[in-house]
Amino acid sequence: MTLSNRRLRSAIRLTPKDERARYAEEWEHDLSHAGAAGAGSPQVLRGAMSVALRRRARWTGHALLGGRGLGVAVSGWVVVAVLIVLAFLGGGLFGVALLVGLVLAAVGLTFAGRPSLLTHWLLGLSTVVGICAASYVWWVLGVQIDAADTSTPPSGAATHGGAGLLVLGVSLIVFVASAVAAYTRRPH
Repeated sequence: MTLSNRRLRSAIRLTPKDERARYAEEWEHDLSHAGAAGAGSPQVLRGAMSVALRRRARWTGHALLGGRGLGVAVSGWVVVAVLIVLAFLGGGLFGVALLVGLVLAAVGLTFAGRPSLLTHWLLGLSTVVGICAASYVWWVLGVQIDAADTSTPPSGAATHGGAGLLVLGVSLIVFVASAVAAYTRRPH
């Protein structure tokens, strides 16, 4: 098996199961006729991987919003909640896993529907604001724990953790509302 065929198989495996047959046939045809059409196999493979990633992201967001059934949606959100708890209790690799999980959930929810320009910007901006607010709250938590350990008052910048949590909550609400609005716009 050639390197091109292995990469194509990777793109096909990444594609959601219910769409694999359609895309596999199309991409195999494109790859076998790439030279005749004037495109090289690297362009075909990049296109296949790009489509596979977008289809998987859309499938993930669709699943998190309940489009694949209530059990799948609840399971997905339980995984995110467990990662949050583990990140706060264990730190380290659990924090990295939480970051990866949240990024995957955000990307999936972003591609779940057909966002308008407004919902697209709201999704993006609420993600950036939410990440900044979460980072600030995480820093405040560390500073306050360190201050409590040394029996000293926390620094002035660390006294606004409640406002950071409020901003984080509002950004989460805006993100979810925008994702749901984009999801309801998808074609039926």
